[in-house]
Amino acid sequence: MSYAPESTVARPLLALTTPNHPGPRRRGNRRARVILFVGLGVFTVLLGGMYFGPSAGLPIPERFAPYYAQPHTGSGAAHPQPPPGAAKPAPNPNEFPTAADVAASAEKVTAGADAAIDILLASQPSSLPSARSRYSLRTGRNPPRGFDAFYAFAKERGCLVEGYTAVERDFAPFWRAEKTRKGWFRERVRVMEGKLVNDAHGVAALAIRDGKVQRPENGATYFDGDWENTINKFASSLPSLTVLINGRDEPRVVFDVAGLFDDPPTQPPAPTDPNPFALSPPSTGAFFADPVRKDVCRPARGVGVLEDVPFLLSASSAEFTTDLVPVLSMAKTVDASTTVDATAAGMGGGGGSCFADVLVPGEFYYRNSWWAGKFDYPNNIKWEDKKPVLYWRGESNGGHIRGTIYKTFPRFRLIDLAALPENQGFLDVRMTGWHESHCTDDCDAEPIKKAYNISGKVVPREDAYKYKYLLDVDGNTFSGRYLGLLRSGGLVFKSTAFTEFFTPWLVPFEHFIPVRPDLSDLMAKIAWARANDAEARRIQEAGRVFAERILTDAQNDCYWFAVMLEWGALWGE
Repeated sequence: MSYAPESTVARPLLALTTPNHPGPRRRGNRRARVILFVGLGVFTVLLGGMYFGPSAGLPIPERFAPYYAQPHTGSGAAHPQPPPGAAKPAPNPNEFPTAADVAASAEKVTAGADAAIDILLASQPSSLPSARSRYSLRTGRNPPRGFDAFYAFAKERGCLVEGYTAVERDFAPFWRAEKTRKGWFRERVRVMEGKLVNDAHGVAALAIRDGKVQRPENGATYFDGDWENTINKFASSLPSLTVLINGRDEPRVVFDVAGLFDDPPTQPPAPTDPNPFALSPPSTGAFFADPVRKDVCRPARGVGVLEDVPFLLSASSAEFTTDLVPVLSMAKTVDASTTVDATAAGMGGGGGSCFADVLVPGEFYYRNSWWAGKFDYPNNIKWEDKKPVLYWRGESNGGHIRGTIYKTFPRFRLIDLAALPENQGFLDVRMTGWHESHCTDDCDAEPIKKAYNISGKVVPREDAYKYKYLLDVDGNTFSGRYLGLLRSGGLVFKSTAFTEFFTPWLVPFEHFIPVRPDLSDLMAKIAWARANDAEARRIQEAGRVFAERILTDAQNDCYWFAVMLEWGALWGE
C-alpha cells in the first residue's frame, strides 16, 4: 500500500509525536503547537457532533443547502435554476484548465486530505501515561488489564490509540447492568453459552485460555478460524474469558437498552428466551410493529419508516433473541448517537436503541481476507476522464419477497428510478443476480426477473473506475463493499439504515455523500455533484485517503483489541 507524501504543513505536527520523524522537536515548534491545538479543536468539534445527543450533530454544510431539499427536475441542470429568460454569459476560453492545472489541482486536493489525517494522528496520545489518563477521563474507570499492551500494539502498527468512543458506547449498557449486580456480565455469557451448545444458531462461543483462543468443537459460523487468527494476535494480553461472536450479517439482539440508563439503574431482566438467537418471525414488519409484545423494541423511525428498510419490514434472514445478551456483531440499525444530525444528513437517526449488539470489523473489510471484494488492479482513470454518472451493479438480495413488497426495497427502487425518462443520463445501474432463497411464499420470480432485466451476467468490478459517482446501498443489511468503493477513486454515495464500526469516523458530506434509505434525495445530490465538481472531487479524495491511511487491516486489529479489552474488563479476573 502506498501513501501520498506528507504535506509540508503537517510535518511539524508529526514531529511532536513521532520520535524518528524529521523536523523540529524542542526548539522553534511554537507554530506547530498552535497548529496542533487548532487541529485538535477541529477534531474535537467533529467528534462532539458525532457522539452527544440527537440534536447536537453537525448541520448540513451551507454549500449543500440549496440542493438538499429541492427535488431533482430531471433536466440535468444545476440547482438553483436561473430566472426564465436570463441571458447566458459568454464562454471564456481562459476558464478551461490546462493539463498542468488539472494535475496541480489534483495534487492540492490530495495534500489537503493527507493534512487532515496528519492532524488526526498528531492528536493521539503521545505517551502511555497520557493515554491512560485520557481513558480514565472519558470513562470514569481505570484502564482495563492489557491496556498498556494495547497502547504498544497500536503504536507499533500505526493505529489510533483513542477514538474508540463507539466501543465505549456499545458497552455502556453492559457496564450499567454490571453496576446493578457485580458478576452479571460473566453470568449472562455463560448462560447463553450453555444454551448454544446443541445449536449455535450462527453464534460462536470462543474461549480464551492461557493467552490462546480455543476453537469451539461445533462449527458455528462461516468465519470460524478468521476470528481466532485475529484475536490470537493479542490474546496473551487478555484474561481467560469466553466471548460470543455473531457470524451473521444481521444484528441479533433485539433489546431496548434505554431503561438501563434510568437513575437509579434498572435491574436487567432475567433471561426469558428459551432458545436464544432462534426467533425467526415470518414477517419482521409485523414483529417490530406488534403493539401487544412488550419484549420487542420499536426501531427508530429516523432510519426511515418501517417500510423503507427491508431488514425491518421483511428480513430475508433474521434469528433474534429478545434477551439482553452481550454479543459481537458486524452491524446494527442506525442510532442517533452514531451519526451526525443523522435525520438531516439523510442517514437516519431519531434516538433508537433497538439493537444491543457490540460492533466489530467484519471480515469483508480486511483487504487480505478471502471475503473482501477486491479489485484486480488499481484505479487507472483520472477523475476528469470519468463519466459524471452514478454507477451501481449488484444482486437482488434485500428482504424476503412476498407479493409486490420488493418494490419498496432500495435496490429495486434504484432500478425504477433509472427507468424514469427524466433521469436518463444520470444513472448507470443494473441488477445482475437473483436470490432464489428470498423468493418463496407468494413470490413469482420470472415476471420480476424479466421486468428488472436480471440476466445473471457478471461484470468486472473495475468497470466502476469509469464513473465519478458510485453507490453503496443496503441489501438485507450492509453491502460489505463500502471501504473498497471509497478506495476506488469514485465519490461514494451511501444509502444505509445500518451503523458499522467505522460509522463515527467517516463524516457525511466530508468523506462521502449520504443518501436517504428510500433514495428520495439521490437525484438531487447527483445534480449537486455535477454542478460542483471541484467540491465533489475534494470529498471523494478525503474519503479515499481516510480509507487508505486509517481504515487498514492493522486498524481493524486494533479495533478488535479495544473491544476485547472492554469485554475482558466486564468479565473480571
